[in-house]
Amino acid sequence: MKWDEVPNPGPMPGLLIKYLKIDPVTGFYTRLVRAREGWTDHRLAHHPCYEEAYTLQGHQAYNFGDTKPGVYFFRPARVKHGHFVTMEGGATWLIRSDGELQNWYSQNEWVRWGAEAVNYGPEGGRMTWSQSSHDLAQLPSPRTPEELALLKKSVDYQRSLGKPDVDYVEHGAGTDKSLVALGLDHDHSHGDGAKEHGHSHAEWPEPRSLEHKDERTGENAHIWGQGRAWKAGMPIPAPIISTLPVRSRSAGRWDGDGM
Repeated sequence: MKWDEVPNPGPMPGLLIKYLKIDPVTGFYTRLVRAREGWTDHRLAHHPCYEEAYTLQGHQAYNFGDTKPGVYFFRPARVKHGHFVTMEGGATWLIRSDGELQNWYSQNEWVRWGAEAVNYGPEGGRMTWSQSSHDLAQLPSPRTPEELALLKKSVDYQRSLGKPDVDYVEHGAGTDKSLVALGLDHDHSHGDGAKEHGHSHAEWPEPRSLEHKDERTGENAHIWGQGRAWKAGMPIPAPIISTLPVRSRSAGRWDGDGM
């Protein structure tokens, strides 16, 4: 079989595919996907279906770690993932999903979470802890100059298509975007315009307004990661905030919350 360019719009050229099996009723497929060396996507994406893959060849780095030969991942539907940089020799995967991949992109991402400890921490086990993806990314795992150059190339490609885009900023660098979004950023010296793009709690949409109308009422409503059939014109489901968008060690890099 010959390699074909991936038909879904969005990513820059260099992503190739061989369809091995497609179920005509459910859309479940098995296929080979290959990314050429240097293929990059600086955004995060989520899909309506689950995605699992086994790495056959090559090396790719992304926000959940590195994929090298022998690395397997399973990703439930709607989980955000990305910041892909394909390294030396490109990369090839055997991939299966329970439906056709649709790419819905996010940028300028941030996550902030907190909790009150019950039976751990100082002073009798009581503390309040809040941390952002910016804080976690202070650990020493910088992108290499080569990776940053490729990520900038991905930004430039989207802009060449006339699409709105923002510069890729490595987590832990620049202004903490969670503080900007919460309206707590009082540092006006960064000069990147981030403050003007901030918003308040009052402007945040109701999460259920971003879901399918039957998202929380169907047979599998209790399983957020359940794949769902999606066709053009249907409402686009919101991503699941299931893991922090920082780099983790699935195979290399540093420890974090990944899969």
